[in-house]
Formats: sequence, structure tokens, C-alpha cells
Amino acid sequence: MIGQLCSLERRTARGGKDSIDHPPGNHHDDIINSAAGSLTNLIIEDWSGGKAVLEVARRQMAAEKAAGTWPFAKNDKPQPITREWARGSVEWVREQAGETVPHPPREAGGTSTAARTTDEEEIRELFSSTLKP
Repeated sequence: MIGQLCSLERRTARGGKDSIDHPPGNHHDDIINSAAGSLTNLIIEDWSGGKAVLEVARRQMAAEKAAGTWPFAKNDKPQPITREWARGSVEWVREQAGETVPHPPREAGGTSTAARTTDEEEIRELFSSTLKP
């Protein structure tokens, strides 16, 4: 990388615009270009405001978790959502009164079992009539 940095040359075009590039021939400058780009991004990154605050909070949280002083549960991952009746609905009122109200089963794909069965039967009929000799 140091060799690539030292071999860079500054050239001025006819219009007066400067460019920095590797010398003609079998030379490369891809590694030093990526390093220079990364350093430039760090320098011009706006660390004032929200980004800096969030980074400090993230580091503090990681340090507290590592030290075992994190105030929240060790398993602080999101938990699955439990199904509840709409507040004020007839089912909710019955549930609050202590009556057990079963939730209707969820259907996969949003279609009822009966609709899927009739669709499958219709497809079988179409294919069976097509496949018969």
C-alpha cells in the first residue's frame, strides 16, 4: 500500500483540471484508492447530532451487557404477539367476565380449507380429463 501511495502522480489536463493516478504501465492504485476513500468518508462524516449520540448509547449498552449490569432481561429479544380480542367487543367482555372464548383458527394463505378443497378438485378434474387416453 505504501508503494502504491508513493507511486501516485499528479497530472494536469489541457483544461487545467488536476488528476491523481498511477503512472503509465503495469502499476496499480486500487488498494490506496479504497483506503483514501474510507479515510475521507470518516473525516467528512457528520458526527454531530443524532449519529454521535446513538453511537455513544450503543457502546454504553454493549459495555453494560458485557459487565452484567444491563438492567433489562437477558432475553430481551422480541416475543411473539399474542392474539387478543378487540377491546369492548362482545368476545372481550365475555373473556373479562371469566368465560372462555376460543379464538378462531388462523388459515394459512388467507383462504378457507373448503375453498382450497374445491379448487384442488376442479384442478384434478381438468387434468384427469386432459390426461385420459
